[in-house]
Amino acid sequence: MSLYRYQIERAVFFRVPGIKKINSIENGLGRITLFIGDENGNATKEIIDLARQVVEKNRPLGIQVIIEPFCNSPFPNKGLYELPEHIRRAHIFSATHSDIEFLVKSCIPNCVYFDLITVSGGVIHVYIV
Repeated sequence: MSLYRYQIERAVFFRVPGIKKINSIENGLGRITLFIGDENGNATKEIIDLARQVVEKNRPLGIQVIIEPFCNSPFPNKGLYELPEHIRRAHIFSATHSDIEFLVKSCIPNCVYFDLITVSGGVIHVYIV
């Protein structure tokens, strides 16, 4: 799961303007809470909404992400999550929403609409038209 935290934090940190503080915690199997904020640890509704969009497109399938203001973080002194050495050296691929969308649209002729939703237990519902 630490690889997922790493991916999600960096996707949001580098794609959502205005974020200066970020960290995350794992809440059991398949759930991550992401804390984001400005210099003071506050996050506007617009920043949280944009972060949700980025997470939805970049999160690994089967993982649910909850986004909260950084000021609610239980570890305000921690920053970006760093991967352990053994994971950094491994070659691991976790498919994201964008990856699956690209594969489906490339493999299914005349695919007009694609969406997927992660439901409880890591089950993924895929919708194709």
